[in-house]
Formats: sequence, structure tokens, C-alpha cells
Amino acid sequence: MERWLRTVSSATLLTVSFAAGAATYTVNSTLDLPDADPSDGACATAPPNPVCTLRAAVMQANTTADNDTIVLSATTYVLTRVGYDQNASLGDLDVNGSGGLVIEGNGATIDANGAVTADRAFELVSGGLSLRDLTIRNGATPSYGGAVYAQSLLVLDGVEIVDNTAGLDGGGVYATANLTVSHSLIADNTSQGTLGGGLVASGANAHSVVMDTTEVAGNEVLGSQSGGGGLALKDVGAIVEDIDVHDNFSAGQGGGLYVVNSNSLIFTIASSRFDHNTAATGGGNLSVKGDTKISTTAVSGGSAADGAGILVTAGTLELTDVGVSGNNASAAGGGIEAVNGRLQILRGSVDGNVAATVGGGIDVNGDGNSTLEITDASVHDNRATQDGGGLWSNVLSAIRTSAVYRNRATRGGGIFDKGNMDVDASILDGNVAGTYGGGAYLDNGAIGRFSSATITGNSSRAKYPQAGSGSGLYIDPGALAGARVSVLAYNNNSPQTIAPNDCYGTLSLSGNMFVSTNASCTLPIASGGGNHIGGAYPNTIDPLLTPLQPLYDPTLPATPLAHAKFGRAPLSGSTLINGGPNICYAGDGSTLASDEIGQVRNLDGVCDIGAIEYGAAQDRIFAATFQ
Repeated sequence: MERWLRTVSSATLLTVSFAAGAATYTVNSTLDLPDADPSDGACATAPPNPVCTLRAAVMQANTTADNDTIVLSATTYVLTRVGYDQNASLGDLDVNGSGGLVIEGNGATIDANGAVTADRAFELVSGGLSLRDLTIRNGATPSYGGAVYAQSLLVLDGVEIVDNTAGLDGGGVYATANLTVSHSLIADNTSQGTLGGGLVASGANAHSVVMDTTEVAGNEVLGSQSGGGGLALKDVGAIVEDIDVHDNFSAGQGGGLYVVNSNSLIFTIASSRFDHNTAATGGGNLSVKGDTKISTTAVSGGSAADGAGILVTAGTLELTDVGVSGNNASAAGGGIEAVNGRLQILRGSVDGNVAATVGGGIDVNGDGNSTLEITDASVHDNRATQDGGGLWSNVLSAIRTSAVYRNRATRGGGIFDKGNMDVDASILDGNVAGTYGGGAYLDNGAIGRFSSATITGNSSRAKYPQAGSGSGLYIDPGALAGARVSVLAYNNNSPQTIAPNDCYGTLSLSGNMFVSTNASCTLPIASGGGNHIGGAYPNTIDPLLTPLQPLYDPTLPATPLAHAKFGRAPLSGSTLINGGPNICYAGDGSTLASDEIGQVRNLDGVCDIGAIEYGAAQDRIFAATFQ
């Protein structure tokens, strides 16, 4: 695998350095022999042919409080001394001085030779250790850290940690103090324990981790109830940027990354990629427990029982400009599953994910403290075998200025709701249910409020000749649903015949509504006027909307992960234009200042009905130029 060579702005990194070394030891032999006298200040093995070995240099550096440097050359250093001590004479190279030690590798390889030594390469007990431009491989310990076990400050810069094994945690690296990893590769390491096939950082004292421009690939953690096939970061503050985590495996959770942040420390991930990681239970690519912020990152191709892309089990996960795509769950939450946690999605996309049970794109199944917020995002082309192709939720949810389209499930092609949900200035379009609720299915006990929403082009496709039901909205008799300033149209119950069906059940109207057909709907007027209600086919009415198409949103940043919105804009002459009130409100009573694509809601002093203002959409519809 190629070592990453890109650079990251210094402003994003924790600066870690050691002062100029008091001594520099240039290793001139690949033999693995101890220093003859560690107290004499000279790196030299015993006569008659004294040489400076790597082991001897480490032993010398341990005796001083200075910041020393060891210089290697581009060759292989094989550790051969069997045994255990804490002074680097036997087994691994123990670093236990009170100063800092820098090892300049210059392309060297350190072969820990664990098959013979039953040990790792380095154990950092005290002081600090900076490893630069070298490879560590073939460590094998029954304990922690197959290559490196660090209990003090560790810096890896241009280091490859490859083919190491730990009987406990940290197949490659196990760190319990501050850690910086930059321009490095952590690959093909194995932990037989419960944490971190590639690397573990664990700290009870608010330790910090900085990681950038690093590849983590092909690692595995095999213990029961394990976490973090690639990386496990537990109770540490972390700044992670520009890492590529792929093809790792966990026998438990978090195939790529396992995060536990019980101390509410700063934990951020930016500009990274998590791809084709696998977990046996949950969180194929990532498993998160505790407050975490992820931005401008791609999460794709993950596999797990639940939450194949991301699993959230506690705390708040904030996703900003994140793409979650092509993940596959053998149970629930193809893209994301949140269990007893708070999920916030701003911009970005959840698309092309699959779940064998519920929540093809997103599954939120939580307690009374759990919430879901989706803003300026797209949930599309996801599939669930049972319920909620795009989204399944039983918590307090808010979907605002977003698009849910082309999702599929047996019930609730777009959304399956068992909680309390607001859908504001958003579109549900082109979703398909095998039985009921093409656009959305509101189950017994659910409360749904639709404000300035567009619910169009959805279908319920039961086996022909049996028609589905509630192609736009299916409202269970035990659910409560209300709508205002919204449009329901072009929803159809059958794939074989013309069977317009905007809703099934009771939908309470609070003014300025457009419903193209009232077939199978009970539409009591709760308040307000200005409603347009069509009859059963052929007495339906047409709102005159464009087909579903990409629309420009100037509020989205210029990044490939922030997808432009899909929507339907009113055509000239549409009843929807200026058909709403002077001010539009969201389900929670707050003012809707903008429409789905970020333009002023009441452009002419009056809101249009539906998710998009007529004037705002002009000159913002793209075709061949759309990316």
C-alpha cells in the first residue's frame, strides 16, 4: 500500500516536538545486541567488536534526561533477544528515560520478530517517543500493542505499522497517553482482544489524539463484544482529518472506527473516508458512543447487522456535508442506525443504502431523550425489506428543507413514523411502498405535521390486481396527522391502472392546502381557509408542478459531498403560486424563512403552497450542467 504523502494545514494539527537532542546515536549495525555500559554515554556493544546497535542506542538514551536522537539507515533491523525486562536489554525496546527520544528511520524497517521473541517492537514507559520514516512489522505479543505499547507521549510521522498481532487490545498500537499520527499507514494488524485491530487510544485523563493524512486498512479485532476493526478511540479528545479507513473487520461493533466519548471531550472527524469496513453486530464503518462531530466525509460500502454505515448508541452525532451511501445491513439501519442517541444531519446525502428489516437509509429507535434532525439534506434511493425505505423513526423528529425521494419499502416507502415528526419545507417524491404509505406511513401512536411540504409522485404498489393504499400518506386510525400550506398530488395506488390516491385515513387541514384527490381521505378543516380539494378520479385537480429534478441551492458549499436538492417547482399559472399565507410556519411554530432550496419563503409577500417558491426556482433548474 502506498504511504500517504499529502499535507494538512498546520492550523489543524496539535503541534508535538522535542527539543534539540543532547546526543545523536547513529546506528551502524543491524545486529540485536545490548549496550555494554548504558551509563558511559557511548553507544557500543561489548568488545571485541563494539558496534552501535538500535538496542544499544535505546539503552543509552534511557539513562539521560535529554532529548536524544537515534539515526537509522534504509535497511532491516531484526529483534532477536528473547525475554522480558524494563531496560531494553531483552524482548521489546523499552523507552523509559525522562527526556524525549526521536528515532529517524530514513526508510528503515524494524522487524519485531514476534514469532521468536513473543514481543512487540517498542514499549514506551516514560518520556516521549517520536518515530519518523520507518516501518514496524511482525510484532506478536500476548499483551497490548502488537507493534507499540505507549504509556507516554507518542508521535508517529511517516510510519508504517504492518502485520502485527496482540493477544489483547491494539493489534498495531496501544496508547494510553497523548498520541499524534501523521502521514502513516496502519495495515493488516490483528487484535485477539476487544479493542482496535489497528490502533487503540484509551485515556481516563482526557488525553488527546491528533491524526491526519493516514491510511488504516485490512486490520481486524476478533474478541467477543469487540470494537474498532481499524481504530478504537476511547475516552480521548480527538481531532481526526484526512484519513482513509477501509477494509477493516470487527467481530463486534465499528468495523472501521469505534468511538467511546463518555467524558464529552472534543471529538471531530473531517475530510475523511470510511469504506468497505465490516462489523458482525453494528456500525460497519463507524460505531459512535458519545458526542462526535463528522464533516465533509464519505461513509460507504459498509456491512453490519445494524447501522451498516454508522451506528450511534449514545450522545449526539452531528453530520455536516457527509455522504452515507451504498451500505448494507442484514437487519436495521442500512445507512445509519441511532439507538438512544441524538442524530443531527446538516446537508449531505444518505443514499443507496439497504436494510433487510427497517430503515433502509436511517433507523432511529430510541428512548425519550433521542431526537432526529435533518436539515438541507437528501435521503434517496434507499431500500428496506419491511418498513421505512428512506427513514424509520419512533422519536421526536424534524425534517426541514430536505428531500426524501425514490426510496422503497413494504410500508412507508419514504418514511415510516412511530414517533412525533415535523416535515417542513421538504419534499417526499417518487417513493414506493409495496403495500401502504408510498410517501409516508404514520403508525399507531404517531404524530405527524406537514408544513409547506410537497408530497408528490409516490406510489403504493400491491400485487396486481390488488391496489395499495395511501400512496402519498397512510395514516393509521391511531395516528394524528395535520398539514398546512402543503401539496399532495400525482400519488398513485396501482402500477397497472390510473388510481390517484393522495392519502388514506384522517388528515387535519390547517389552511392553504392543495390535495388533488380526496379518495379514501377524511379531511377535516381544523382552521384556516384557502384550500383546494379535488375529488375521486376523474375529478382530480392538477397543481401544475415540474417533474422531480435537481434544483440549485446556493446555501450548499462547493463540495462533492453536499448534493444539490431534488424538487418540483410550480409552473406558470399554478394555483400554488401565492396560494399561502403571508408568513409560513414550521410544525414547531417557528417561522420558515426559506424554502427547500434556500430562497426567501414569501418572495412576493405571500407564501406559495408547497416546498418551493415559484419565483425562487426560476433560473435555478439545471439539466446537463448539474453535478
